[in-house]
Amino acid sequence: MSFMRVTRSHVGDPSAINSEAGSQLVNDLTRTMRSLPGNQSYTAGVDPASGRSIAVGVWDTEEQARYEDVPGDLPARLQALGVKIESTEVFEVRTPS
Repeated sequence: MSFMRVTRSHVGDPSAINSEAGSQLVNDLTRTMRSLPGNQSYTAGVDPASGRSIAVGVWDTEEQARYEDVPGDLPARLQALGVKIESTEVFEVRTPS
């Protein structure tokens, strides 16, 4: 059994994601999340019109899916880009048998 973590956020200025700093941040965040213990997959997307974004990661265990903080300088870089985390939920992944 695996666990899915869904994080919803909002970018105050959606054009910031398309900047050089924004693109590098997305790449670094994705690479970091995929390297964390138990990560099976990680995908993020943003609506360029509204700035709403979502990230979905799949983890081996519920404990891994409920990690507390993004490591390194990524939280400060997200804040500097104007990203506000709105909610995080963890779901048990069910697959048909």
